[in-house]
Amino acid sequence: MKTRILLAATAAATLAAAAPATAAVPEVFTDAPAPVACVVQPSGSIMAGQRHCTGTASPYFVSTVPSFDGTPIDVTVTLPPAPSSGADGDYPVIGIFHGYGGQKFAPSSSTVQRWAGRGYAVLSITDRGFWGSCGALVPVKTGPCADGYIRLMSNAYEIRDVQYLLGLLADEGVIHPTRIGATGGSYGGGMALQLGALKNRVQLEDDTLVPWKSPAGTPMAIAATAPEYTWSDLQSSLQPN
Repeated sequence: MKTRILLAATAAATLAAAAPATAAVPEVFTDAPAPVACVVQPSGSIMAGQRHCTGTASPYFVSTVPSFDGTPIDVTVTLPPAPSSGADGDYPVIGIFHGYGGQKFAPSSSTVQRWAGRGYAVLSITDRGFWGSCGALVPVKTGPCADGYIRLMSNAYEIRDVQYLLGLLADEGVIHPTRIGATGGSYGGGMALQLGALKNRVQLEDDTLVPWKSPAGTPMAIAATAPEYTWSDLQSSLQPN
């Protein structure tokens, strides 16, 4: 418990909120085939004023954005309330990632609200191969989903998906490119662990490491991570022993 508290405190200090720096944010992933609209939450709740950028089709709220290789990744972005005056954006961001077989966290979940309520942007995705990311909700695996299968948390695929999506948000001025944190448990802990190890690098399909830059060329970097109950060898953990 002490370790978790220390990690959370370190992440919060490292990612201390930045001043907004761009225009209003009515939607995210604006250059995607289907930009993700952000809905302002009504007054009368602890989420009042927050922008929840996610799908609208109940019960799964799928909203996909093409990744670096065209694979559609189901994504949700939660933004704090817009400032009462001045520009909006350049938020420090926390990526929160699900366990094996799971899916993205809803903006209303306590996991997301722990950070959104403190002024952070929150990114959560469904990893490729699961549910709305070419998983069970996409029965025909052709076209964009032909290569959208599970890669068991490959740096060159699942990790790069997150890096690419964060780069898009940085290019739009929604998040700060180097005030980025990541957390998650089990499979999601692996995501956080590997993002932190790569820090400011991207691993390509041929295992080459290159500097992590957004699609527009902005240098990107992880500031802090807090992986939880992760694994040292994923393939062994999924097999009988």
